[in-house]
Amino acid sequence: MPDQEPRHVIARRQAGLPRFIGEAPDALRDLARALSIDPISADDPERSLPAVTVALRTALTEALEQQDRLWLLTRLMHFIAAIVMHRHGGAWRVEEEPAGRFHGRYVIGGFPDRSAAAVIDPAAAAAAAMNGEPLEVLLAEIDADLRGLPQRS
Repeated sequence: MPDQEPRHVIARRQAGLPRFIGEAPDALRDLARALSIDPISADDPERSLPAVTVALRTALTEALEQQDRLWLLTRLMHFIAAIVMHRHGGAWRVEEEPAGRFHGRYVIGGFPDRSAAAVIDPAAAAAAAMNGEPLEVLLAEIDADLRGLPQRS
C-alpha cells in the first residue's frame, strides 16, 4: 500500500491545483526556451514532440542540480499532460483515493471514456524522460495503459 499523505498535505495540494494548472502556458513557453526549440502550442503540443525529444536526448539532464531538475521535471509534466489531454481528454486533479498508487499527487484523470479511477501520472513519465527514456515510447505506454483501463459503464 502506498504511503499515505496527511489530510493537510492533500488540502494544500488541492488549494494549489488552480495555480498549478494556470502555470501550464508559461511552463510550455519556458520548456521551449530552455530546450532552444520553437514555441510549444497548447492547442497542438504533438507538433513539438519530435523537437522536445531530440533536445532532451542531447541535454545533459543528469548533470543538473536538484533545483534545476525539479524545474525541468515540472515543465515536462505540463508538456506530457498537454499531449495526454490532447489525445484522450481528461484534466489535472489531486489523487485523493487513499488506496490509489498516486495518492496525493497531481495526476490526469476524468477521461471521458474511462472509469473515474483511470489516472495517469505525468511526473513519473517526466522523470523517466529526464533519465533518457524516449518521450514517444513513454507516451505510447501511457496510450496503452489508458486503452487497458476499464471503460466507463
